Amino acid sequence: SDFCILSEDVVQFLKAKFDILKLKRKEDLQNQLKAEPYKQYSLTVTELVQSNAMGHDELLYEVENLSLEDYMAIHKSIFKRVYLESLLIGNLNESEAVAVTQGFVEEMRKKDLFQDLPLSKINEIRLIALESQKLKLYSKTLNDESEKNSVMALEFHMPQTVKHRQINKVLENYLSKLYFEELRTEKQVGYIVFALASERNQSSGFVFLIQSDKFLPSELAQMTLEFLEVQKAKIREMTDEDFEVIREGLIAPLRQDFTSLEQQHSSYFSEISKHEYDFDSKKTKMENFKALKKEDLIEFFDQIFFEERRVMEVHLVSHDSEEKNREHIQKRRESKEATPIEVFDCPVRFRSEHVMYKDAGLKRGVFGGK
Repeated sequence: SDFCILSEDVVQFLKAKFDILKLKRKEDLQNQLKAEPYKQYSLTVTELVQSNAMGHDELLYEVENLSLEDYMAIHKSIFKRVYLESLLIGNLNESEAVAVTQGFVEEMRKKDLFQDLPLSKINEIRLIALESQKLKLYSKTLNDESEKNSVMALEFHMPQTVKHRQINKVLENYLSKLYFEELRTEKQVGYIVFALASERNQSSGFVFLIQSDKFLPSELAQMTLEFLEVQKAKIREMTDEDFEVIREGLIAPLRQDFTSLEQQHSSYFSEISKHEYDFDSKKTKMENFKALKKEDLIEFFDQIFFEERRVMEVHLVSHDSEEKNREHIQKRRESKEATPIEVFDCPVRFRSEHVMYKDAGLKRGVFGGK
């Protein structure tokens, strides 16, 4: 019953461990910037496109300046605003699990820490929607001056509907091998090359990423856009049999039952974290995949890569390549044939109408906007 009150022994423990915990968190943040460049991409892009995200440097500053008093205040107020979702697994039947959850809620109510919150009031993290037919480019020099590798990533945003997310997985199965074979195997532009469907904070997209010490990030971006131009014609040559092989590769795993409670737990909790609550998602996904046609894939390919082309280009540049990369970007911007490139600095201040929602029913349009 005293779960939200800090006992004296807990208070003394927190005080004694404060400096150690603070140092560990500071070192964790600093080590993130020492990871391989391609691993830093996710960190960087989250700062750029996630609404209300705190930048890495800002977060490090706050940790360095965190006082013991602030730290204790956080612990004391942690339950003042809480959104509760529960998933109980183990040696409980359904009625027992419900009883445990209700008991927890009642204890919170006794302490005036719980009130029912309508779904309309829940603030969910969303990605920033990019503008159609405009390429947003962000370039950042890597902290490690001895690093010779640079990273280029092109991230395309897409309509946020269940059907589009399903087609996006088919697109991944189709494009990932082709992209790797051309850029990694044939042209050998770098040893890290991948194309995949991305899922970040409930919002989906498609990302192409290359790490290389041979080419400038801006050159790699041009190669990727040229690759897509070639694939625009080739995808139309796909036979129904080829499409069936790609689609079956996604359906086959869904036919298998869960092999452990851990698998089932992971699947169910994923539905909760995404706020979709489809606890028979295997069957749903299988039916959705079966309903997709080759023409759906071609239409989706054209939409996100050419018709809409809501794309962000990110460069993590080695110190040796910084100046040459800047010059190459300028040449691309001066090219009349290029998609208009807008270079921006971090932190980005997007307008609220650019926030991208996953469900067209929440806001006007599947790309966002109020």
